[in-house]
Amino acid sequence: MDIAASPPSQARPAELDTLLSSPDQYTPEAIAPLEAYVAQQVQGKQYDAAANKALAKLYQFTPSRCQDAVLAQVLAKALCARPAGDGYNLLYIVPEALIERSPLCKRLAEADALLEASKFDEFWKSARAEPSFESTCPGFEGQMRRGLLDLLSETFQAVPLDLLSTVLGCDAAQAAALAKAGGGPLAPSSGASATFQPNAQNQQRKEVVEKTVALIDRSISRSLSRRSTRLHLLKGLRLVRKIFLCSLDLVDQIFLKILSTL
Repeated sequence: MDIAASPPSQARPAELDTLLSSPDQYTPEAIAPLEAYVAQQVQGKQYDAAANKALAKLYQFTPSRCQDAVLAQVLAKALCARPAGDGYNLLYIVPEALIERSPLCKRLAEADALLEASKFDEFWKSARAEPSFESTCPGFEGQMRRGLLDLLSETFQAVPLDLLSTVLGCDAAQAAALAKAGGGPLAPSSGASATFQPNAQNQQRKEVVEKTVALIDRSISRSLSRRSTRLHLLKGLRLVRKIFLCSLDLVDQIFLKILSTL
């Protein structure tokens, strides 16, 4: 089972870098070099989101120049970049008519929605239908598995092997072998779970815990302070009532003395 390494940074050719930094990127003449660059990315198993987005915009402006096979490769590359959301953005740029006219592009668009809904069984079934996403973009499955592994490692410290096999589209034996061997975000492990290497996302954050405890302490202090204030106020009201009642007794005594002198 192929698990791709982390993709190297894309070394964009100088002439394309110049093109994408100029207004010429919006001219139809930019389509051919950008399409050739997509083929270079597929061959080198690399990815340049900005360049592919520029090509998608040109297909939007000049749909007659759109090549279905190239668009499918652009969508497949964006799908491998999840959870970055590049595929979602491309589907807003590319006219729906261009997606619908190509069964492969339509399937890639639907696959993005399946991943978003965590319907992994359906996703892998669609990816392996003919023509497969792997044949469209060699290395697709390995890159997709690596992206999904990275995503799992940012969320969990460990996952059951049956979940791992479902997410990666492999059988139980392959998932167990992968967990045992480790590599990438996986730490070597045995048993019914696959363990991930510690990272900043899957560990309990001391700072968050400390801030939470401090917030709770402040809330308790404020609550006690308000309770203390209410107690003092109640004592004050009782004292005022007592003084008032004593005053009434004094007035009654004075009144009775005045009556006795009459």
